[in-house]
Order: sequence, then C-alpha cells, then structure tokens
Amino acid sequence: VKELYQNNRISHILAISGLHISFIGLGIYKLIRKTGVGFLGSGILSMGILTLYVLMIGFSVSSVRAYLMLFLKIGAEITGRVYDMLTAVMLGAAITVCYQPLYLTDGGFFLSYGAILGIALVLPAIEHSFPCRNKRLTGFYVSLAINIVLFPMTLWFFYVFPTYSMLLNMFVLPLTGPVLGLSIAGSLLLMWIPFMGELCLKSCSLILEFYEWICRAGSRLPYAKLVLGQPSWWKMALYYVLLLGTLCLIGHMRKKGKGKRRIRAIWAMLVLMIGILVYQSNGQLNVVVLDVGQGDGISIRGPQGMTCFVDGGSSNRSKLGQYCIEPFLESQGIGILDYAFITHGDYDHYSGIAELLERQDAGIQIRNLVLPLHYKEDESLVELAVKAKDEGVNVLVIKEGDSLRDGAMRITCLHPAKEDVQMTGNEGSIVLSITYGGFSMLCTGDIEGKGEELLMKRMQGVAYDVLKVAHHGSKYSTSEEFLKRCSPTIALISAGEENSYGHPHKELLKRLEEAKCRIYDTRKNGAILLQTDGNSLTIR
Repeated sequence: VKELYQNNRISHILAISGLHISFIGLGIYKLIRKTGVGFLGSGILSMGILTLYVLMIGFSVSSVRAYLMLFLKIGAEITGRVYDMLTAVMLGAAITVCYQPLYLTDGGFFLSYGAILGIALVLPAIEHSFPCRNKRLTGFYVSLAINIVLFPMTLWFFYVFPTYSMLLNMFVLPLTGPVLGLSIAGSLLLMWIPFMGELCLKSCSLILEFYEWICRAGSRLPYAKLVLGQPSWWKMALYYVLLLGTLCLIGHMRKKGKGKRRIRAIWAMLVLMIGILVYQSNGQLNVVVLDVGQGDGISIRGPQGMTCFVDGGSSNRSKLGQYCIEPFLESQGIGILDYAFITHGDYDHYSGIAELLERQDAGIQIRNLVLPLHYKEDESLVELAVKAKDEGVNVLVIKEGDSLRDGAMRITCLHPAKEDVQMTGNEGSIVLSITYGGFSMLCTGDIEGKGEELLMKRMQGVAYDVLKVAHHGSKYSTSEEFLKRCSPTIALISAGEENSYGHPHKELLKRLEEAKCRIYDTRKNGAILLQTDGNSLTIR
C-alpha cells in the first residue's frame, strides 16, 4: 500500500505534518480558550502539549515545519500581530537548517517547504489569473500550485512524475481531515462507548479502502507514469528563475490593471519551463557498468534512444531490481527496456532482471528478454523465460551473427554459435560486440575455457577500445592470448567489495597491467559511465 501511495504521489498523507499539527494544536488551543483561559495561557498550554506530541513522533522535517509555523500563528494571535505565511515558512526553514544543516540534502525538506511556497506564492497568481468559486476546482488549483513548485524537485529525487496525481489529490485531500478526525474520535470512544468507536474506525477504514481503489484505478490508466529522469542542476535553476520571473510579471501587470487575457498568456511560459526541464538530447552512446556488488549489470542507451540491459544480478545484494536497477534506469529517463540480455544462468547475472519481470505493473517495462541459444538446457533460464511469458514479455534467443542496430550503433553477438556443442554456464555465455563510429566495446559475460577459445577464433583479429572483463576478474578467464587478440585500452571489472571469491584475482590484474590496460573496478570506482559520440570517449 505504501508503494502504491508513492507511485501515485499521495504518500504525503502518511507523513505527520501540517494537517496533524494544526488539527491537534489548534483543536486543543480552541478548546482551552472556550474554558475561559486567556490567549497567553491557552497558547502556553496548547503548545506545551504539542511539544510533547512532536517529541513523541520524532523531529521529522514536515512535523518541525508545521510545529514552527503553528507556533508563529498562535504567537501572532497572542500578541495581536498579523500572521504571514511566507514569513513563517522562511523562518521555519532557517531554524530547521540551523538545527540540522544536513536537511539541505534531504528530499523531505525541499518537498515540505516547497509545497508551502507553492500555496503562498503560486496559488494567489493562479486564482487571480483564472478566478473560480467552484470548491472542487479551487482544490485543483492548490494541487496545481504545489506541483508547479515541486515538479523539478520531484524529478530530482524520484525521477518519475505520476500523470494523474493532481486529479487523485482532488479526491484524496478533502478526505484526510475526516480520516484523522474519525481515527482520533474512534480511538477515544473505544474506551467508553465501544460501539461508537468501532463505527468511527470502520468509517475511517472505508475511506482508506477508497484511497487504495482510486490509486489502483489511476495506475491502470494509460501513461499513468512519466519517467522523465533526473534533470541537470542548471535546468532546475533556469526553471525557478523563469518561474520567479513569471510571478513577478503577473504581479506587475496586476498593479498596472492589465486585463486577465494578457495575464493568462504569461502562463504559456510554464510550457517552455517544463520543456527545458525534461528535454534530453540524443546522438551519443551511453554505457554504464552499475555497481551491483558481486554480479553484473550493464546499461546501454543508443544514440537514437534504443535501451538495452546486459545481465542484472548480484549474489550479495537483495532486491537489486527494485532498489538499484530500477531507480538507476528511471534517473536516466528510461521507463522501458527494449532488450534485456541474460548472458547465462548464474544467479548473480539475472536476479535483478527477475525482479523487474515480477514488477511489470509498477516498475520498468521490458519488451524483449534475450537468452542464449541453448537456454533450454539451463533450468534457471527456463524458469526465467516462463516468468517473462507470463508477464507478456517476448522471449528471444540470440546466436553468433545476430545483431541489433540503433542508427550507427550496432550490437552483434559473437558467441555462442548454432554449430557449437550445447554449452551451458560460463562457457555458453552470450558475448556481445558494441560498435559506434570509431568506438568498440566487448561484453563477455562469464566466458572462459572452451567458450573463450571459440570466441578468439571468431574475433578475426578485431581490436576493442573497451573490454568488460569476464567472470568478475577471475584468473580462469581473460587469458594472455585473449588480451593480445582484442588488445583493449580500457578494462572494466564488476565485482563486489571483499567478495568471498577473491575477485578480481591478482593473476588477472597482472595480465591486464602487462597488456597496458587502464583498469576501472566497481569496488573502487562505483558505477562506471562511458559516453561517446563515436569519435571521443568520456569516462566517469
């Protein structure tokens, strides 16, 4: 349920924030006032109780923000001053950062304070530009104002924008007050009038069931999730500069008494802002060797947008698909994998992809699962193929000579061949050659032994710029003769830190050094990004 709420961007109702703090704090304050206690006494008593409540629930960003803003609101009433939301939120943010500077790196801080800035700054401009007395549409305006401010932050931290979240919140937000009120009333009434308490809590549960139903319904709608990727910092800065300029221009035109039609035209700037934020240029080949621990996982995005993933598993990391592969792909703006290659049937090469197959309704979509020619000899790969077919994913086999194209980029299979004796395991690993302009890379899976000998015969003296070293740097693969044949300049090793196998082995590292290879290792370098336009190569 939590993930369902997160995917539809209504998970903010799970946070203890402004609703709870104001409901409890103002409720107690008004109750004490009705007993005849003065402003000062009521404020001290209610804030004292609220302080204990905030201590009990923990100092989360949203609860501290709401607590400080309510403190200022009650303080303004006690002193006869005017409460200003913008002043309150800025002071609250300053105090929060002084208390814990690392909140400046926390998504919750930006989302919590950004939502209030949307209400304080953007909402008045929308209401002036498009006046409306319909309460339902007013609720939509609130959600729209918040999302205009939070849109870049949402992409920065979560990479995905749920298309229908604003519409869902129109139904969800009006019911959050009743949920909180019924739950508190039901909890109290259970102690004295059990029947009434049960009735309140049952009513509360019906609302929560409605939340779950509307989220599932929203998830089934077309284009329910837009995977837009993580924007560059300069795009975010430009977005907020343009937004601030738009608000200032609207304010200036209001003072000049300009007509609504002119003011509405200014909002067209928002389309340009969103376009700048989500635009992604093509023309380059991006290859990323992910840090998956003891395993393999290579992301490939072609110059014209074709997306592939070679292997995707780990023997020492659980839920690799959900917590590593999926968020990485989303951060790159990849919501659909055109091809997922599994080089062979070892668990540390397919565990994450198996997870993605199980999460086709909520995560990354896979169009084609590509398996070795003789995969039916491997029980693990057969089970993976069955799972893929059950999820509606095409299952393809690949052999020597088969290739894929994406513009000038070409991915060609070098091994295994149709005429080979049926080989499974490491020897039967899929080997892929990736070429783009003057750039070339060899992905070798875990190939070794007889498989490596056959591969050398098929390479026909072709040299490669980059070699993804086989079998995580095992001494039993990537022989001296093999290195002479492919003569790579750069060697990439995917292995887990302090793994029990001792990968990469010292003997292998020595062979790579003698071959004058620049070595990049996920244990030391983390994920390794290669970016090329076919002429020059950038490594990060």
